[in-house]
Amino acid sequence: CTTDINECAESSPCQFGNCINTVGSYQCQCNPGYTDRNCTTNINECQSQPCQNGGTCVDDINGFNCTCSVGFNGTFCQANINDCEPNPCTELNTVCLDGINNYTCQCQPGYSEETNGSCFEINECSSSPCVNGGSCVDQINFYTCDCLNGYTGSNCESDINECQSNPCVNGTCQHYVDYFNCTCFAGFNGSRCEVEINECQINPCQNNGNCTDFINDYKCNCLSGYTGKNCDLDFNECNTSSNPCLNGGLCNNFLGGYSCNCTTAFNGTNCETRLDLCAPNPNICQNGGSCRTNYNLNKAECLCPNGWSGDYCTFQVNFCISNPCQYGSCQSQVGSYKCNCNVGFTGTRCETNINECQSMPCQNNGTCFDGINSYNCSCADGYNGTHCEQRVFYCRNQPCTNGGSCIELSNSYRCDCLPNYTGLNCESSIQYCQPNPCVNSANCTDTGFGYKCSCSFAYTGQNCSSRIDFCNPNPCVNGNCMD
Repeated sequence: CTTDINECAESSPCQFGNCINTVGSYQCQCNPGYTDRNCTTNINECQSQPCQNGGTCVDDINGFNCTCSVGFNGTFCQANINDCEPNPCTELNTVCLDGINNYTCQCQPGYSEETNGSCFEINECSSSPCVNGGSCVDQINFYTCDCLNGYTGSNCESDINECQSNPCVNGTCQHYVDYFNCTCFAGFNGSRCEVEINECQINPCQNNGNCTDFINDYKCNCLSGYTGKNCDLDFNECNTSSNPCLNGGLCNNFLGGYSCNCTTAFNGTNCETRLDLCAPNPNICQNGGSCRTNYNLNKAECLCPNGWSGDYCTFQVNFCISNPCQYGSCQSQVGSYKCNCNVGFTGTRCETNINECQSMPCQNNGTCFDGINSYNCSCADGYNGTHCEQRVFYCRNQPCTNGGSCIELSNSYRCDCLPNYTGLNCESSIQYCQPNPCVNSANCTDTGFGYKCSCSFAYTGQNCSSRIDFCNPNPCVNGNCMD
């Protein structure tokens, strides 16, 4: 099995195509218009419906032919045959409209058909479309309007707004038909408010004042000594918010100037220079005090050392006058004071109560309450004494009665009572028959250490609660027992 069989050698399997031998098989290269493995199937080119406008498709080898409907032609029947070529319409001012396998003749735009079939021109001006006095000019299938001044638009319907271009430079524009009017802002004039009025032209500034022009205003720059809008008033240098005389000096106004009357501690044109009032008498302050000039009060004053006061530091200060010692007596010293505290208090001003509980004097978990120069102990149960140092023996006073035994506890006692007694101190006798424990009408007898029930007939048990069954065991021979 080493030799490849040539399937294409004898009779070719490819009906409409060339056979190509391959190892163990073959391959068909089909002619145009055929398909499948052996090229036996004619491809149907009409399957995609290429013929338009109702045309009929006829399949062919590697192609197709279209049989077109009336009025169409072309490879795909895509073209409508123009029945207006050559032009069949012979009437004047007519136009041919092509249809499908037919045509119609109608008047050209701007013309209308008369009853006899001829076309006459339509007068578009007959409806008077031009308004606002405009003149209508008829054209073929349209008209034009010649508008009067001040109007525009295809029918002269729009009033031209002469204010739209903002002709008024410094003012407001008022629109009228074919013209406008400008109302100028203050300070301007001219037909378009284009001219600024020079308010300085009339020389409003008096007393050689210099005039500066502004829009609708002017300003006078006055010479010294004059003020006012037109420099017509004398300027009072003393009557301003910024008084030229400093440090409390008094201002005197005169024409073209002013002068200052200074206080004791200042001099200069505007009282701007300080004077040293301590210089004439530098040793005025005693006991180590220092002299300084008080420019607010315009006088020399002494800064006294601690412990001295007065204008010249001649009085010793009594530091005890404010009673600084809260719980003690005050002793004034030079520059300070000393407090002699009452018993139980301490601190610089005797303000602190000494805490006598700080040393924890209360024993056996007692609670300490601090007082003034004292303390008090609140003892825990089982203890007493000033410092809770004494143990309490509760059985010492024999609280248990009726022969009960007393047992000491940590912070109390317990009574162990004899039989027939109860209570904290064995003070109560036990009443065993109260309430009566015996039932079914039995009588209760208190024995001193308990009780005894005397049962009625047919009952038994400690509390006579059990009924006696006389038929158990059965005492009746040869008969039935009824209890």
